[in-house]
Amino acid sequence: TYVLGAFYFREKATDLARADIAPGVTAPPSPAVLPNNFTNNTSWAIYAQGSFKLTPELAIELGGRYSKDKKIFRSLNIRQRDGVAFIDVTREGTFSKFTPRIGVNWQPNDDLLVYASYAQGFKQGGFNGRPLASADEVTRYAPEVLDTYEVGVKAQLLERTLTANFAMFHSIYKDIQLTVNQTPYNFVANAGRGRINGLEMELVARPVDWISFNAGVGYIDARYTEIGQGLGPTQILPITLDSKFVKAPKFTTTAGIEFRKDFDNDSGLALRGDISSYSRMYNDVANTALVAEPGYVLANARLTYTLPGGK
Repeated sequence: TYVLGAFYFREKATDLARADIAPGVTAPPSPAVLPNNFTNNTSWAIYAQGSFKLTPELAIELGGRYSKDKKIFRSLNIRQRDGVAFIDVTREGTFSKFTPRIGVNWQPNDDLLVYASYAQGFKQGGFNGRPLASADEVTRYAPEVLDTYEVGVKAQLLERTLTANFAMFHSIYKDIQLTVNQTPYNFVANAGRGRINGLEMELVARPVDWISFNAGVGYIDARYTEIGQGLGPTQILPITLDSKFVKAPKFTTTAGIEFRKDFDNDSGLALRGDISSYSRMYNDVANTALVAEPGYVLANARLTYTLPGGK
């Protein structure tokens, strides 16, 4: 089997804003302005993926994507007090990348699949807008690239009353794009390199028709291995090698149970409960304690009725 495809995207956008000074506040060196941004982006890609059987039990998957993006960005800042354009700069850049995918699947029977894969991901670069004092603040950040290696097992056990899935992965991040909020300086910059190790396990049990259970656990160890230098004197990255990734809790767990009763007219009644937990996570790149999210638990319950005829 195989898949072939193509993608094309074009956009033009205009952002006309107004930045005022609050009454009674002394004007800073960069006075109240009308910051205007103009964007012209073109993106296209072609991709293909195929699966090929080497033996009845063994198959390989080969795929790839070529992406190309062109960005033209103009930043125009006009002083409110005299209408003078003190910043008018245009930046242009092209970002392209071929990203492959390779997979190996071994399926000795209908109830067991063992797999391994390698895939590369690509996120285009761009430009920082809304400079405060100088055109030098309209900086360019590079694309980021992610290489991921994964192995796993998917199994149906006990006459298919139990489903078990397990996966381990190792990812290498290059030129990680980080959004830094240091008002009035807000920007995107590349953070150097990082690596992510993790595992996931999921169990689903259906011992009888009217009840089912599920449980899962995830673990992620994400670390910076190299720190970038930022993009200028006003665009410095507030991170160290000990900083934590944004929104990357180390542990996640889920569990659920569902009771179901089906009736002769194809109607049905189901009662379900779920619980999930997340360990501590950080919501900004500087790992600010004030906005960090402590570990928490979510619980949900729902009662569902299906109308006669399965509607």
